[in-house]
Amino acid sequence: MAIAPYHIALTTLAEQDFDEIVKYIESDNPARAITFVDLLQTRLRLLLERNPNAGAPFMDGRKITILNYVVLYDVDEIDRRVIVHMIMHGARDWHAIAKERAVE
Repeated sequence: MAIAPYHIALTTLAEQDFDEIVKYIESDNPARAITFVDLLQTRLRLLLERNPNAGAPFMDGRKITILNYVVLYDVDEIDRRVIVHMIMHGARDWHAIAKERAVE
């Protein structure tokens, strides 16, 4: 019997992160902006639906890098959910942003 995949849920801030990624890429290549974010979301979903603990422990959750983007998330084993809290390009000061968000 196959085990059901985990559900991927985005916080409001993570949704805003994806919107910012689209806006940033649109400034250089509008056609690529949507296709890139779709690819990023697909890879995120495919990985974490079946392997939610693939990322390394970080703060009170987990961290994984996909296509140069750092993804911070928690795993809810009871409800079989992965809650994505942040997605930032690895070149940004994502450590500081993660700490700010942890305080909020």
